[in-house]
Amino acid sequence: MKVGLVGSGKIASEYAKVIKFFKHDIQVLVTKNNSSSKKKFLKKFQIPNEISDFNSAIKKYSDVHFWIICGSPESLLSNLKIAINNNIKFLNERSILVNSKELKKLILRKNLENCYIAYNRNFFDFIPNLIRNLKKNNLQKITINMADPYSDIIDKKGKKFKKNLVKFMTSHWIALILKILENLNYKMNSKDKIKYFSKGYLGHKFLYFVAKNAKKKILVNLNLIPNNPSNTSIFFLGLNKNILLEPIEKMTIFSGIEKKVVNNQNIYKPICKIKKTNDKFKPGFKLMYKSFFEKVILKKKNNLLINLNDLVNIYIMCEIFEKDF
Repeated sequence: MKVGLVGSGKIASEYAKVIKFFKHDIQVLVTKNNSSSKKKFLKKFQIPNEISDFNSAIKKYSDVHFWIICGSPESLLSNLKIAINNNIKFLNERSILVNSKELKKLILRKNLENCYIAYNRNFFDFIPNLIRNLKKNNLQKITINMADPYSDIIDKKGKKFKKNLVKFMTSHWIALILKILENLNYKMNSKDKIKYFSKGYLGHKFLYFVAKNAKKKILVNLNLIPNNPSNTSIFFLGLNKNILLEPIEKMTIFSGIEKKVVNNQNIYKPICKIKKTNDKFKPGFKLMYKSFFEKVILKKKNNLLINLNDLVNIYIMCEIFEKDF
């Protein structure tokens, strides 16, 4: 399998490790980096070719099966446009500099069959187990608690930077919930927003969506919480089991309460199973890459990958949060 890699930073290095694990060849590296680190990168991952211009690379290395695109937010946006216009197979790190309207315009009347956006948290190794448990359970509500970047991050770049941070943080979890619900035959989109509180208890910001199927509705509650101690947590409330992701890399299943008597006092202890993501690669990257190439090359079905139409829906939801920033 011949792969083209765009970027030579930390994220590109994580992709290169996974590509080599699957014994695929990185045919060409696209980078404008001229430092000594580029030479080390080429040598470490045995990359025979390099070029600075992505558009030229696509034409020159037309035998590449697909492209992995990462880099700075600015380059991600420009390279996304190049990739779409050249109709190549690609997995692109998301760009937070584009809004939903611009993205809609960019993908209008384009062939998007082999275009995917990298959301590695959709591919934590316990996610299939999570979905199996949710299918057995009578799910009632999903609550996502996130740190509020407006209050938690000291920045010097002004209002636009704060908006980008909201999109960067929130889109991860909307993307994950969107695909989990699709696997449970629910649909969630921005039109199903039912409530929005710009200022709630202790300055929290709340947003409620409704996920629907033919028989039932589920409430999805997103909270931006100042100084949230766990950064991000997701709680799935069900009639039979409750499932908690906190920290986000660890899944805990609560299936009941065990009553114990210690020193003449009743002690109530949750009965639970704990599953923590355990991967020698950056969490989610191995399964995400495998799912991507199996989808675009082997045409295998995958219900966790994020396509560009999904991204439009995700960004519309994120932008609702941005209004007060």
